Amino acid sequence: MDSFTQIAELALALAGFAGVASAFGGRERLYEPVERMRLVSLFTAAGIVLAASAFVDTMASAGVSGELIFRSASALVFVATAATLLPFNLRNGVQFVRDPSSSTTPWVLTLAIGNNAAVLILVGGNAALEGVAWPLIGGLYLLLMYGLWMFTRILTLRN
Repeated sequence: MDSFTQIAELALALAGFAGVASAFGGRERLYEPVERMRLVSLFTAAGIVLAASAFVDTMASAGVSGELIFRSASALVFVATAATLLPFNLRNGVQFVRDPSSSTTPWVLTLAIGNNAAVLILVGGNAALEGVAWPLIGGLYLLLMYGLWMFTRILTLRN
């Protein structure tokens, strides 16, 4: 279960570094709507990863079986991603793709939704069928990669 502790540490580092960079970035505090969307996406992805990792560690320390832990944590990630990140990206991403002044393009939206869908497939299948660690770990790493991508877009693009 050490891998989940490491994943949680990565999520905290990502969110913390993004917060510090946002606060001390040397630019005005007013963010454009697309930049706020990227920040919310980053923190949501990091929060889902942190919650799932903490859940796994807590259940493992309580002596719950591995299969039940991985099924339950996968279901948690599935519900959290399907209820927050995916609809948020669909609603706001389409809006920003239509805005000619936005740096969000159709391929960016496709990659974001594709990442969310891959997470849902991995953890949904694991919750329903397998109950093993690797799909959950893969889904959590995909969420972390998504958060890093949003962070990179925050730092490198200006609308």
